[in-house]
Amino acid sequence: MKQYFKTKSLWFLLLIFALFIRIMAALAWEQHFELSDYSCIENQKGIDDQKPFFFGDSDSYWTLGRALAFSRPYQHGKENWTIFRMPGYPLLLMPLFWFGGENPPLFWARLENAFCGMLTVALVGCLGFLLFRDQRIALLAAFFAAVDPCSIVESILVLAEEPFVVTMLLQLICFVVLFYKIDENNGTKILLSNKFLLRPFWSIAFWTSALGLTSALTVYFRPDWFYFMPFVFLFMFVYLLSDQFKTSSKNRSKKRELISSKTAQKTVFYRTNRLEPFLKSEKKGLFSVWRQIRYKRMICVVIGATVVFWTALLPWILRNERLTGRFIPTTLQMGASLYDGLNPNADGSSNMNFVEQFRLMEQKYPSDDPSVHFEVRLDRRFKKAAWEWIRENPQKVLELAVIKFLRLWNFVPNEPAFSSTPIRIVLLITYLPLLILGIIGAWGTLGLRSERPWDSVESDCQIIQPNDAQDKNECSNLLKSSKSVFVSSETTSGLRKAKSVAPVSFDINRFQYQGGFPYWLLWLPALYITLLHIIFVSSIRYRTPAMFGIMILAAATIIFGVDYYRTKILQSKQ
Repeated sequence: MKQYFKTKSLWFLLLIFALFIRIMAALAWEQHFELSDYSCIENQKGIDDQKPFFFGDSDSYWTLGRALAFSRPYQHGKENWTIFRMPGYPLLLMPLFWFGGENPPLFWARLENAFCGMLTVALVGCLGFLLFRDQRIALLAAFFAAVDPCSIVESILVLAEEPFVVTMLLQLICFVVLFYKIDENNGTKILLSNKFLLRPFWSIAFWTSALGLTSALTVYFRPDWFYFMPFVFLFMFVYLLSDQFKTSSKNRSKKRELISSKTAQKTVFYRTNRLEPFLKSEKKGLFSVWRQIRYKRMICVVIGATVVFWTALLPWILRNERLTGRFIPTTLQMGASLYDGLNPNADGSSNMNFVEQFRLMEQKYPSDDPSVHFEVRLDRRFKKAAWEWIRENPQKVLELAVIKFLRLWNFVPNEPAFSSTPIRIVLLITYLPLLILGIIGAWGTLGLRSERPWDSVESDCQIIQPNDAQDKNECSNLLKSSKSVFVSSETTSGLRKAKSVAPVSFDINRFQYQGGFPYWLLWLPALYITLLHIIFVSSIRYRTPAMFGIMILAAATIIFGVDYYRTKILQSKQ
């Protein structure tokens, strides 16, 4: 009990520290980089060149938030862009205008994002604990997120990045839980008497709905996350298929030999993070794969999450269809963003000065029927110009991809305003070690499981035969051990007699933790963001969401390394 309160206090202090450091950073930011009052530049002469925001995107979010608060048309800029920004972050800013009037203090918006940053720290710890079942890894990963300079800066900007990270981490948590329910052989914990497990339909339905909803929320904040859910489902499907066909004939023979040596006809192998009835069917071949319950569950999850996802986006889609007569699921920003990243003057950074030229050209020489919505025609013109340049300059496209990759994962800031020596040193010290340790951790997750529960059943497992008279506490203590457990009973109902939460089992002697798809979710965002931004513009700003998974992997690498050397020292003393 004392240890419980100690851990709870550490979490509380860490979250308060994360919020405090972000509030202090917000105060310092307004003094050095941005104005503290948006209204001070309106309708005043002599200071027209001043800007209240460091990033131009912030002004559009602020304007749209005001428009939503006072029921004005959802548009911004001289051209009255109506479908250029998703409404997620403006909706988050809307309450500020309810309480602060036309021009509330910008610090309120920074404070709102600072709370989102604190929630990000908490969710990083939750995701780390869900995967590794180790408070030390969760706390260390959350500490990395709390003190990361890029995360702190993005937590105080009037941008959608920090609220997006919150929804992205919730999305990853939903993916992890759903995978454990789809593939019962790979759960971090097994709740044998849990009502959700006894009634898997409602459990899977709940988490599937949560996945669809969080995926839609991520798109409302950041439209380029639109394809992330099918991207992850593709990796999940490939993993399940690879895992299915990885079982060798040798392992099958070992399984049959072990089963034949036991008396029960219905035998269940039970490892600390695996639960698999092996004697369901002897059918072989590709089509037998589809008869397995995990593939049926995955199909249901994909369909259900997709339905919820599109239902959540439906209000925005209907609004766009009413304005333009076209099906537009996100925004009309892709054309401009694509040309921004791929044009004759592209260098990997963002420079939207060409927008005005294209706008005037489209007004003077329409590229389509003038009855077509102006933003639709302009978006098509951007895309056409970008694709023409790509076809004519394929070598330059490859060169730009390399440049953008280096800009995205650069050790020092790309922005001249942040290129001072102290900032470079701080970023290098806080980023490079995490990246190296994260890569080491990611490498440990790549391999599919090379061992099955029956491979080492004679050497490192215990055998129990639960029945109605079996002591539940004894069974629970066995399952909490790091060894495999072989459960044999005449009926599988004996499994429900035990109440247990089994920890993840790690092979500390070989400094490897069990890899598999759930751990891939820690580096899949990095892969997705990299593929995305070698096409579009690239900056350190865009890699921050990918760093939180890397922080968890780095924390796991550190903790496992410490445990490894501690074990070696104890063994040498003995």
